[in-house]
Parts: sequence; structure tokens; C-alpha cells
Amino acid sequence: MGHLTPSFFIVGERKCGTSSLYRYLLAHPQVLPCKVKEPQFFTQHPLKIWWNQKKYFQLFPDPNRLDEITMDWPELDEKGQLFKEQVRFSTKEQQEYITGEASANALYLANPKVVKRYLPKVKIIMMFRHPVDRAFSHYRMIQRFQGEGRKTRMLMGFEVDMMKEMQEARIGKKTDFIGPGIYINQLKKWEKVFGKDQIFVIRMEDLAKPKKSLKVMNELTSFLNLQAFDYREVLQKRFNVAPATDFPLHMREEMLFYYRPSNLVLEDHLQRKLNWNE
Repeated sequence: MGHLTPSFFIVGERKCGTSSLYRYLLAHPQVLPCKVKEPQFFTQHPLKIWWNQKKYFQLFPDPNRLDEITMDWPELDEKGQLFKEQVRFSTKEQQEYITGEASANALYLANPKVVKRYLPKVKIIMMFRHPVDRAFSHYRMIQRFQGEGRKTRMLMGFEVDMMKEMQEARIGKKTDFIGPGIYINQLKKWEKVFGKDQIFVIRMEDLAKPKKSLKVMNELTSFLNLQAFDYREVLQKRFNVAPATDFPLHMREEMLFYYRPSNLVLEDHLQRKLNWNE
């Protein structure tokens, strides 16, 4: 018997609370982690995916070696400083386990047909957030990366870059910050490959509300065919939280206007209110 095959895949979107969701799921006694927080395996070129597939599957637990599993978890504190926390997972004999991963870039950058080829039965979990807030948070993350000396795209300033990307997105160009927030496009792309029954969609704002977050996690537990579990304690925590800052209000109306049509289509598709038009 080899390594456990991933039963679930949190594909993103970026800055939508995927880190917190993954940690909430890992609190369940039947869920074991991937060794790497975000493998980003399926965002690679297809040839690299084929070549590295054995290494990828070895990132997941071996049922014959479950003495004690640890995971190095990179975390962002409220001051924006990166640190690592070692998370330990105890296991029990005769317990059935599942595993999965969370690579937040996958929703927008991975090809669902390639994911299906390697993980045909995996359950896809998507997290959506108010697209204006998501774009702003994503932009700030890239600014932090630049401050750390990482190589990123050149930034001209939030207003300049957002206006330029909205113009480019309107003519069908792929964009870094605006495009990922048009969730309906990504959802339909993944649904076409995996079908609606294999996909679970979460609105990030619901995880911030105690009653709704518990309801969401209970529904997700059922979706993954896990035993019932009390998430109340772990749901009080937030992971990878960036320091708060003010949003440029003069840009908010511009971006709300841009996203409103796709938000309405998404609401109709999901048959639920998202309340993202303000």
C-alpha cells in the first residue's frame, strides 16, 4: 500500500482564506496533511507535472508510517512578518484517514483537465471573496513580496495597475489581479471537467461569522464523507492574516462597477446571494 491519494483539493482563489480553511479541515481527526502547505504542482507546465508526479504523491501520508506526522506551516502574523510553525498530527490505529492539499493559485492557473487526469476522484473546494477586496489584498501581498526582495512583476501603483488591468480584462487578456476575481469564468471551467457534484464553493465572508462558519464546515465535512466533528474551537482562529490598511475609496466604485455584471451571473449560477455589490 502506497501513499494516500488526495481526496480533496482546495484550489483557491488567492487571498480568499484558503490557509484558514485548510487548517480548519486538518483539525478533523480523520484528515492528514500534505507535507508542503502549497505544492503548486498543477500550476507547472504539463511536462513537469508528468515528470514530477511520483514526488508529488510522496508528499502525502503513507498509511504504514503514521507514528507522528509533522508539517512546517509558513505563517504571516498581524504585522506582516513571515514565520514558520511546526504542526504535529497524532494518529490512531484502525482509523480511516483522508488527505488533501491547498494550492491557492490552482483555480486561476491550473488546467482542470490535467488535474482530472491525475486525480480523477478528487473533490474540488473553491473559496470566493468580495472580488474588490480580494484584488486589493492580492496587490498588497505582491508589494510585501517586493519588500522582502522577491522577484515579482513591476508595480506602478494600485490605481494605475487596476485601471490598466480592467481595460485589458475587458478585451479578454489574462490579468494578475482583476481576472482572478471573475469567479464565474473559473467555476464554469472546472465544472465542465469535474461536474457540479464534485465541487464545493465557499464564500469567505461566511467563515468570519460564527454560526455560518460552523454550518459551512459541517456541510463540507458531509461533502468529504467524514464523521461529524465540532469545529467551534478551531474556527475562532485565523491563519495567514495580513495587517489591516485602508482601501483607496476612489477606486472602490470603479472596481465595483467592473465586477457587478460577473457577480450577478455568479449569484444566479450558485442560486445564492453574495452581497458583493457595495
